[in-house]
Amino acid sequence: MYTFIVEFFYYLFDYTKFSNILFLLIISISVVLIQYKNWENISKKKPNLYYNKNDEKIKTLIISTKSFHKTYKPPLFYGKYIQMIFMMIRNYFYKNSLKLKREIIETLDNGIVAIDWISDQCEYKDENQNQNNKLPENSPIVCFLHTLTGNFESTITFLNYAKSRNWRACVLIRRGHGDLKLKSGKFNIMGDTEDTEHIMKKIRSKYPKAFIGMVGISAGSGQLVSYLGKSSENCIANAAASLCPAYDISNAFNNLSNFFSKYLTNCMQDLFIKNNEKILIEEYGPEKFKKITSSKKMNEFINNHYSYAGCKSINEYWEKSNPVMVFEKNKIPCMILNSLDDPICKKENILFDQFRKLKNYVLITTEIGSHIAFMEGIFAKDSWMERITMDWLESCRIKWIEENSK
Repeated sequence: MYTFIVEFFYYLFDYTKFSNILFLLIISISVVLIQYKNWENISKKKPNLYYNKNDEKIKTLIISTKSFHKTYKPPLFYGKYIQMIFMMIRNYFYKNSLKLKREIIETLDNGIVAIDWISDQCEYKDENQNQNNKLPENSPIVCFLHTLTGNFESTITFLNYAKSRNWRACVLIRRGHGDLKLKSGKFNIMGDTEDTEHIMKKIRSKYPKAFIGMVGISAGSGQLVSYLGKSSENCIANAAASLCPAYDISNAFNNLSNFFSKYLTNCMQDLFIKNNEKILIEEYGPEKFKKITSSKKMNEFINNHYSYAGCKSINEYWEKSNPVMVFEKNKIPCMILNSLDDPICKKENILFDQFRKLKNYVLITTEIGSHIAFMEGIFAKDSWMERITMDWLESCRIKWIEENSK
């Protein structure tokens, strides 16, 4: 034991090794101090807002949403890829925090989609068969439209946060997602607006008096804006938030890096093609199936999948599924959030000029935040994106109550 202690101190105070350790320690402290100074500077910056200055309703909603006017304080280490890692770690720890109650819905062409509700917010019967509900029937509802590869689990932190604010929360599950195998060969990776309309009618019929907000996340934001534009004055929702959209999807996938393009294509192959080989070949034939399985990048996959979305050409697909085609027809208040360092939905895609012309929109941009991350606090404990989205929907709900009480 004595020998070990002597050797330990000899090692510790060996000049060469000690100087190396000291050098590394000084470098590490310097890096942290420099990063802390950068963090202090970036944390003082407020988000930028773009909107039509003549839109009085949007102006009122912007003023009443206090978090729009405060700074976004990211984690100490806020790099775009680091933020995405923080987000995935946070999702992992929330993984089993909620139980879902799935409502399967058959579409007009015999496909299936679903609504995943938070189980303990749903109606139930007690031991005396009395009908109960843990939330009042007219509680506000938030409907999440998930990401390109998403489902209930990928939206789990947002669902928890909405629940903590006493909103009834659910996820609109698209065809082929969330363990739903295709019942018909038709699928659209960007979401089908007819399916969205069908699901929203179901929700509205169940809760006729409730305020309904819709939140599109990444690819779900395109599905959301397409639905808002196509439904226009007949939109079932009362307010919306589109988070990290890619805008013109006919160009957006061309701007993806090789890594993300290949990764997302592999996910699409696993999700839609490998799981549904039999029905896709039966309905569309082996030639088209072979063509789509050979897709290596997202722009190839999109170009090879339009017939599976019920379209005769890629131009018809863009006409039906590209949100910019109906962007200006939206009639409800919609917040849009983008980070300028987003590695997937890049800043070059953002239609800044449109927000100064169109009504019913407010665009919020930050210098950092990555893709659907926007982690908040020095240790990345919370999500600023989730907080300002629910703040926005709450402002819209209060305004809606005021308008309907006159």
